[in-house]
Amino acid sequence: MPSKRPIIAIRTNNETIEKFNIIAEEERRSMSNLGEKIILDYIKAYEKEHGKINIKNINVIENKGTINM
Repeated sequence: MPSKRPIIAIRTNNETIEKFNIIAEEERRSMSNLGEKIILDYIKAYEKEHGKINIKNINVIENKGTINM
């Protein structure tokens, strides 16, 4: 059954995708799972440096990726 979780799409070049796929395979993860791990790790590092992000104060325009603060 397909996941109902939100999707993030990025545009990049073939070389980056191929390298990313190799890393995912070496870590025994799907590219999607590795991408999520990288994002979560970045958020954790960002919040460690800048403080916790309070998402209740952020208004995201659905499906546009725009953040209004």
